[in-house]
Amino acid sequence: MPRGTVLGVTPPPAHAIAAFGLQVDPGQPLGGTSRRVWRYGDAVIKPVLDPVSATWVSGVFESLRLTNLRIPRPIRSLDGRWVVSGWSAQRFVAGRPAPRFVEMLAAARDLHAALAGVPRPRFLTEQDD
Repeated sequence: MPRGTVLGVTPPPAHAIAAFGLQVDPGQPLGGTSRRVWRYGDAVIKPVLDPVSATWVSGVFESLRLTNLRIPRPIRSLDGRWVVSGWSAQRFVAGRPAPRFVEMLAAARDLHAALAGVPRPRFLTEQDD
């Protein structure tokens, strides 16, 4: 197994981790179906499928001000980018999935209200899927 591999899951490359100012070791994979999300201290680094949308989401979430909702705040790389070598980073938000449907609806309403003034990004208009 390559260095750093945990249960057959390869962590992000060291240069991407370092680019976000995170300590390379030790990282731990987080649960989920892909197991490609890694935690480094109080940060999480995950793969990005679409750098354009990831950059837009990070910019929006950086400026979003919410009082009743916790969201993972994005982390810029040391040179200011949101995406490095196909990876993005954000602050770790502790919690567990739970069937709290009333609270989930309230959180969705709060997030919707906070995003009401954000212009629709061009990449959504250009998608055909």
